[in-house]
Amino acid sequence: MKRGVFIVFDGMDGSGKTTQARMLVELLRKKGKKVLFTHEPMRNTKLGRYIEKRIRDKKNKPNSEELLELFSKDRDAHLKNEIIPSLKKGRIVVCDRYYYSTLAYQLEKRQWKNYIRRFLRPDIAFICAVPEKIALKRINSSIKKNERRSKKKAIFEKLGVLRKLKKKYMQMKIFPEVRIIDATPSPERIFEKIKKEAKRIVG
Repeated sequence: MKRGVFIVFDGMDGSGKTTQARMLVELLRKKGKKVLFTHEPMRNTKLGRYIEKRIRDKKNKPNSEELLELFSKDRDAHLKNEIIPSLKKGRIVVCDRYYYSTLAYQLEKRQWKNYIRRFLRPDIAFICAVPEKIALKRINSSIKKNERRSKKKAIFEKLGVLRKLKKKYMQMKIFPEVRIIDATPSPERIFEKIKKEAKRIVG
């Protein structure tokens, strides 16, 4: 059986990546494609739930080393138990966040290439990019509208942190599979670009 296609959406919180991932999943399923829509950290495991709790612990903030270990362990399990088995069955895997988040949030650029050797490289990765002020505005709006799983902000959801994250995400164009997407227009306009790029590898 032909190996499936591995598609990733990444970017800082408030970039619109989850909306775009969902739109692509919906389109692919309408076309009759078998799709696994998944997320990092995993939401159906004890470790995944623990990570979600830790990144919102402002009284006892986790350091980069702890988070690097937690996210890497979660990713190993994710690949072994969900992503690789689905790809072997010929499915399309759409993942909301992957190792690009670890590169941006926990590692320096000089560490990137060595780190990603440990993991399966996606066929294409869409990095959704917006100015940090727009990202923060979207975060606050989604909390106010009760659109998020948690009302508590993550420790990274501050203007200064978002500014640094954006710079690092923009540097990821060095990877051949990465497409930097301007995510400031309407979701529909953004999706037109994503749809064209995805069509090249999915058909």
